Amino acid sequence: MKEFMQYDFDIARIAVACHVGTDSKFLPVHAVRPNHGLVLTLSGKKKYVFDNGLSVQTEKNRILYLPQGHAYVVENIEDGECMAINFTTSSPLSVPPFVFKTKSHVFYQECFKAAVNAWETKPYGVRMFCKAQLCDIIAMMQKEYAGTYVSRETTKLIEPAVELIHQQYTGSGIQINELAALCGISESYFRRIFQGEFGCSPIQYVRNLRISRAKELLKSDLYSISDVAELSGFHDECYFSREFKKAVGVSPSVYNK
Repeated sequence: MKEFMQYDFDIARIAVACHVGTDSKFLPVHAVRPNHGLVLTLSGKKKYVFDNGLSVQTEKNRILYLPQGHAYVVENIEDGECMAINFTTSSPLSVPPFVFKTKSHVFYQECFKAAVNAWETKPYGVRMFCKAQLCDIIAMMQKEYAGTYVSRETTKLIEPAVELIHQQYTGSGIQINELAALCGISESYFRRIFQGEFGCSPIQYVRNLRISRAKELLKSDLYSISDVAELSGFHDECYFSREFKKAVGVSPSVYNK
């Protein structure tokens, strides 16, 4: 894993970005891979046994790295779903398979979803967009890997703020200084703990929650775009559309279709 986290990535090409659901045809045996791959497990558990004798097990909120040039067998421990991005690099990358435990769950889910959605809808520049999402994923993985360990006692300090964020993220009144005061710590210390625990700033965390909520509302097909903007906490349709496309890869109207 260390070699991957220190590798200076130069992504040459995106081969595919896909979602594998519980209803997808399960392929237990995979031939020699032509590409590298990152797989985010959304649910379930699986064990991967590689041709070099190594084996790894993945579960929810773990990212699996699949190396190019290796075959493997998948043992299904518990049914679930995942998202994957397959790619090649300009220079050789020789790293054994590994499983990475993520901190910024929402961030990774949004990046993978954005890439998969763009790949399925095929807008102009789809490969460049997916490449950008992959770069963001790898950058966050490397950042979290190099990040300072935050103890459980320390993360408990910000639990009141995290709870409040989840209660009020669709509103417009969340202020970082108020969250810090709620936890009884300074704003700078609050930001440092939050970044260490979730791998992103409080503002980014709120934005990710709003995007996820907006996607749920759009999928329901019960609300107009302006209603979704209001109900998800953006309160301005134009701003919402810009932020949604930036995060997901397509506009709300296209995603809705």
